[in-house]
Amino acid sequence: MGETVTKSGLKYVFLHHGDGKQPLPGDEVAVHFTAKFTNGKTFDSSVPRNKPLRLRIGVGETLKGWEEALLLMRVGDKAIFTLPPKLAYGKVRMGPIPPNTTLIYEIELLEVIPFPKPVKTAKPLYTLKSGLKFVYLKRNPKGKKMKPGYKVHLSYSGFLSNKGRFLHAPAEAPYKYILGRHAIRGFDEAVMMLRVGEAAQFVIPPKLAYGRKGEPPVRPNEYLTFEIELLEYS
Repeated sequence: MGETVTKSGLKYVFLHHGDGKQPLPGDEVAVHFTAKFTNGKTFDSSVPRNKPLRLRIGVGETLKGWEEALLLMRVGDKAIFTLPPKLAYGKVRMGPIPPNTTLIYEIELLEVIPFPKPVKTAKPLYTLKSGLKFVYLKRNPKGKKMKPGYKVHLSYSGFLSNKGRFLHAPAEAPYKYILGRHAIRGFDEAVMMLRVGEAAQFVIPPKLAYGRKGEPPVRPNEYLTFEIELLEYS
């Protein structure tokens, strides 16, 4: 089978076709890969480590070329992808990879884990003066209330307003940060609404998130939904 070239310049050829699930943006995938330079020298591989790489696609966690490549695959597929510099690391040196380097990846898609979706609740959303909307999912009236400066320990998932597309969840659990210092103002306000042991769904308006400019994959003037559980503090 001959090599195919996409509009972006990604080149690929399938070595084996599977018949499993095809990932969507926001899904988590598990893959084995071998990374080579165009001279055939291998500079990284998950195969000898026997530890598949897990990543979430469509949320900016990986190279543009990988994002495009993985969306072309199904579970069980194995293919070779050639990434031009603009789809890899571009003009930046990355460890052993010189600037403006074309990279070759052999990728085998092992598993697709569908992205989570926001909880559907029949309870109405309450709106604060700031525009933040929320509904409690779990209450704990006896839990301690938070103040700016506390180091909070959270579990959360974030979603875009576009059909509830998954945005982000912390890579390490629990997520810890100093209350009052989050990049999204509405996130801080949301956590302030919780007591330890409580969980809620929050809809954050653009003015309390990324505003008129947005920040990919968040579009300009986009509302964000976060489901946050306050586990503890220190």
